[in-house]
Amino acid sequence: MDSTKKSYLYQNDPNPFGSLTTIKYYIDEISTINSSFIEIRDLMDILKSTIPVSDESGIGQVNFNGNNLINGFYVYSLKINGVSKDSKLLLIEH
Repeated sequence: MDSTKKSYLYQNDPNPFGSLTTIKYYIDEISTINSSFIEIRDLMDILKSTIPVSDESGIGQVNFNGNNLINGFYVYSLKINGVSKDSKLLLIEH
Protein backbone atom coordinates (compact mmCIF):
# COMPACT_ATOMS: atom_id res chain seq x y z
CA MET A 1 0.00 0.00 0.00
CA ASP A 2 1.28 3.44 -0.93
CA SER A 3 0.85 5.54 2.22
CA THR A 4 0.98 8.79 0.21
CA LYS A 5 -2.31 8.03 -1.57
CA LYS A 6 -5.57 7.60 0.27
CA SER A 7 -7.58 5.88 -2.44
CA TYR A 8 -6.03 3.77 -5.18
CA LEU A 9 -6.38 0.92 -7.64
CA TYR A 10 -4.64 -2.42 -7.67
CA GLN A 11 -3.48 -3.86 -11.00
CA ASN A 12 -6.27 -5.85 -12.66
CA ASP A 13 -5.94 -9.64 -12.54
CA PRO A 14 -5.31 -11.29 -14.90
CA ASN A 15 -3.53 -8.76 -17.09
CA PRO A 16 -3.52 -9.22 -20.03
CA PHE A 17 -6.94 -10.83 -20.20
CA GLY A 18 -9.26 -12.24 -22.84
CA SER A 19 -12.75 -11.44 -21.66
CA LEU A 20 -13.05 -11.17 -17.87
CA THR A 21 -10.77 -9.51 -15.33
CA THR A 22 -11.06 -8.40 -11.71
CA ILE A 23 -10.23 -4.85 -10.67
CA LYS A 24 -9.57 -4.31 -6.95
CA TYR A 25 -9.58 -0.88 -5.34
CA TYR A 26 -9.15 0.77 -1.98
CA ILE A 27 -11.18 3.80 -0.91
CA ASP A 28 -10.05 5.76 2.14
CA GLU A 29 -11.95 9.02 1.99
CA ILE A 30 -12.63 11.29 4.95
CA SER A 31 -15.29 13.39 3.22
CA THR A 32 -18.72 12.17 2.12
CA ILE A 33 -18.69 10.06 -1.03
CA ASN A 34 -21.45 11.11 -3.41
CA SER A 35 -20.31 9.00 -6.36
CA SER A 36 -17.53 6.53 -7.04
CA PHE A 37 -16.84 4.58 -10.19
CA ILE A 38 -14.14 3.15 -12.43
CA GLU A 39 -13.83 4.49 -15.96
CA ILE A 40 -12.28 2.48 -18.79
CA ARG A 41 -10.81 4.64 -21.59
CA ASP A 42 -8.83 3.85 -24.72
CA LEU A 43 -5.47 5.51 -25.33
CA MET A 44 -7.22 8.29 -27.27
CA ASP A 45 -9.04 9.10 -23.96
CA ILE A 46 -12.42 7.94 -25.34
CA LEU A 47 -14.68 6.58 -22.60
CA LYS A 48 -15.49 2.90 -23.23
CA SER A 49 -17.15 1.82 -19.97
CA THR A 50 -18.17 3.09 -16.53
CA ILE A 51 -18.39 0.67 -13.62
CA PRO A 52 -20.05 1.80 -10.37
CA VAL A 53 -18.18 0.84 -7.20
CA SER A 54 -19.14 0.76 -3.54
CA ASP A 55 -19.67 4.22 -2.07
CA GLU A 56 -18.10 3.03 1.19
CA SER A 57 -14.51 3.15 2.34
CA GLY A 58 -12.39 0.03 2.29
CA ILE A 59 -11.26 -2.63 -0.12
CA GLY A 60 -13.59 -3.66 -2.91
CA GLN A 61 -13.52 -5.25 -6.32
CA VAL A 62 -15.46 -5.33 -9.56
CA ASN A 63 -15.43 -7.74 -12.47
CA PHE A 64 -15.01 -6.27 -15.94
CA ASN A 65 -16.02 -8.02 -19.14
CA GLY A 66 -13.97 -6.72 -22.07
CA ASN A 67 -15.66 -8.78 -24.81
CA ASN A 68 -17.10 -5.64 -26.43
CA LEU A 69 -13.65 -4.00 -26.76
CA ILE A 70 -11.02 -4.68 -29.40
CA ASN A 71 -7.54 -5.93 -28.53
CA GLY A 72 -5.31 -3.23 -27.17
CA PHE A 73 -4.29 -1.10 -24.22
CA TYR A 74 -6.79 0.75 -22.06
CA VAL A 75 -6.53 2.95 -18.98
CA TYR A 76 -8.83 2.46 -16.03
CA SER A 77 -9.27 5.16 -13.40
CA LEU A 78 -10.89 5.34 -9.98
CA LYS A 79 -13.00 8.48 -9.67
CA ILE A 80 -14.53 9.66 -6.41
CA ASN A 81 -16.84 12.67 -6.37
CA GLY A 82 -15.68 13.45 -9.92
CA VAL A 83 -11.96 13.49 -9.02
CA SER A 84 -9.54 10.95 -10.46
CA LYS A 85 -7.66 9.23 -7.62
CA ASP A 86 -5.53 6.64 -9.43
CA SER A 87 -5.10 5.04 -12.88
CA LYS A 88 -3.68 1.78 -14.20
CA LEU A 89 -3.12 0.21 -17.61
CA LEU A 90 -4.83 -2.98 -18.80
CA LEU A 91 -4.36 -5.08 -21.93
CA ILE A 92 -7.09 -6.97 -23.73
CA GLU A 93 -6.05 -9.92 -25.90
CA HIS A 94 -8.97 -12.02 -27.19
